[in-house]
Amino acid sequence: MLSMKDDKKLIQQHVRQEYEKSVTLKDLHNLDGSRKSSSFNVETVVEELRTSPGAVVEVVEREGVLDGIFFQKQEWLDMYKKYPEILLIDATYKVNDLKMPLYIMLCIDGNGQSQIIALWIKRTEDRLSMQKMVQLFKKHHNVAHTRCVMADTDWVKRDVVKEEMPNAYLLICLFHTLRTFRREVTEKKMNITSGERQQCLRLLQEMAYADSEEAYQRLFQELQEKKHPRSSVRHCELAPH
Repeated sequence: MLSMKDDKKLIQQHVRQEYEKSVTLKDLHNLDGSRKSSSFNVETVVEELRTSPGAVVEVVEREGVLDGIFFQKQEWLDMYKKYPEILLIDATYKVNDLKMPLYIMLCIDGNGQSQIIALWIKRTEDRLSMQKMVQLFKKHHNVAHTRCVMADTDWVKRDVVKEEMPNAYLLICLFHTLRTFRREVTEKKMNITSGERQQCLRLLQEMAYADSEEAYQRLFQELQEKKHPRSSVRHCELAPH
């Protein structure tokens, strides 16, 4: 079906109805990309990665099909050992011939700069696949000293991180936090006016950028004192906390 350029939403509906299987549009996109890259030589790529001295290269297969490649240079392993406190995880799309998501793990060094510590290339992004990659990272690192993990709002990824790294706080980056506020605090969802929505969003943004606990609490108190409908205030109360 993918080779016939069918609408991926229709394919998704067909799979759910015909096979009672849950499949995401991301998975269909990734499968389409892997199909188009039949000329891709996994062995050649792996051999090239392994030429890096001390590198960690792990190839993951599922039912005989490439599911992912995990890669770390020696200097990336050393960097994480020095600065394990904070991990950042994000993905980029359509940046390789395979059209497979490329996951990047970063840490923060002593100068406050982000440093790459691992790369994953993934065919699928279901729970089993994501869990395998996190477990590979743990295989080569002691994650006990990681206190904070920052990731996007993908709940599959977040659930895996919570399970595999239970001692770390899981946060959402500022960009995704503010985007979620804009998406959820709407006139229709909260039964509020346009003016009330703008006022609420302004306070939430100022809270997100507050430079002290005192400033944060002052803005939160102002938010509670606004005479918005209860549903709106309740959402705003829960979201930042």
